[in-house]
Amino acid sequence: MYEHGQTDLTPPFQGDFHHFILELGPSLTSAQPRLHSKLALFPNHQFGEMCTKKRLTCLLLSMVLATLEINAVQANGHKQKFGDGCSKNKKCDFTKWLRCEDGKCVCFQNNKEGRVNLYYDPVSERCVGRSGTNCSQKFYPFDDEDTHHFHMRGTTTNHWRYGNGSLRCGANAFCDYDGSSSTHICNCRKNYYETENGRCHKLKGHGDSCTSSNECDPDVFLHCESGECKCAKDEHLFDSNSNKCVVSAGRPCDTRVNRLDKRVVDDCTSEAFCETVGLPNVCRCNMGTQIHSDRTCQNGFGQHCDHDHPCGDSKLSCRSKVCQCKSPLHMKYDEATGQCVGIASGPCVFNDTSELAIQCTRNAECITSKRGLFSECRCKDGFLQTIDGDCVKVHGSDCEIDSECDTVAPLACINAHCECPDILLRYDPKTRRCRGIVGSRCNLQEDSCVEHATCNKFQDVVGGSIGRCLCNRGYQETLNRTCSN
Repeated sequence: MYEHGQTDLTPPFQGDFHHFILELGPSLTSAQPRLHSKLALFPNHQFGEMCTKKRLTCLLLSMVLATLEINAVQANGHKQKFGDGCSKNKKCDFTKWLRCEDGKCVCFQNNKEGRVNLYYDPVSERCVGRSGTNCSQKFYPFDDEDTHHFHMRGTTTNHWRYGNGSLRCGANAFCDYDGSSSTHICNCRKNYYETENGRCHKLKGHGDSCTSSNECDPDVFLHCESGECKCAKDEHLFDSNSNKCVVSAGRPCDTRVNRLDKRVVDDCTSEAFCETVGLPNVCRCNMGTQIHSDRTCQNGFGQHCDHDHPCGDSKLSCRSKVCQCKSPLHMKYDEATGQCVGIASGPCVFNDTSELAIQCTRNAECITSKRGLFSECRCKDGFLQTIDGDCVKVHGSDCEIDSECDTVAPLACINAHCECPDILLRYDPKTRRCRGIVGSRCNLQEDSCVEHATCNKFQDVVGGSIGRCLCNRGYQETLNRTCSN
């Protein structure tokens, strides 16, 4: 039973009608201005009085108004997308950083409040920042019916949350802190470069086509030359293992700081480093490696080797975990060239510059046999072969040190010429030996005297192997202290 015309329906609100509308939910919040305009005809006290006397009528009226307003909000909630036509009644989706310009939804452009230079990304279906665009959280679009410009929001610049409406950077870019301006800027990610229109494209590698050096990867020392990414210097070679341009060992080198991770990098070949002590900087091989014939740094002769660390030269073999010449009876290691070479009378590969070629030792040349069946190293004219397979200078040749002269005689470098090491010795070209003249000391166990002379034991010396060179019976000593009949 209802009293005084009231129902048992209790309205879901207490107080004035405005409060009731707000209690209907967040969806009506944006409708509040238009509700105010409709309710202006009914002062608050009249609604309160009406709802006190006629609750059912008030409730029905409230539901009608709310339904109408929800429909209006939903109709207005459909925003125009990029490229769609727009007007005052057909608004662009400002949360996607769109604005109405010349009757079409386009991206925000530069604004006096900060650099905003955007482009439309069809993947995320929103406008995103080009490289160099201010991406700070404080820049936020605001639905201004007159300008559709963005407004400043807040002052915090330390937290960057990509919530609905906040500016995002374009593909392959990120929001990076710019210390010089104390703000955040869209920058291309590592291994990407900025194009003329502010997009971020992947850096190009060796051999890729290009129009400017900005497109080529600077961290591997590439630049654009003749429309192609190449090594930046003539002495640089591209190393496919390290995927960068490198300078050979012993050549001048550079160091630089990597653009993003700030590592110090150099352009030396693998297993080498840029030594910065002294000028100019030079690529030095790491400890345990040495300069190879191609001026790279590899496990060389005498270095440790194993299954995981093989010898770097094809002429070397890993024997007892040590790199040695693979043909030790016919090859030797030449420190001057840094490789194993064929000794005199040893094998060689004639007129071959490949990695498999076997070069001859110093002062020797590769000669093909008369029948052309094989080639061997032979000493050049003016040089003689030693028992070790070296080619040394003959008696009377110009020299600088003893090792250049014949070690069989043996000869020494005296007054810049290869001579016998003692003035009482005479060089015998027939036997290729330095022999003692008559009266000189000699070795009883060797044939060390000049021709027609022998080493005789001292009569007053007991024991020992030292004697004196005397002419044989039937020969007499000459003025030059040789023996003649």
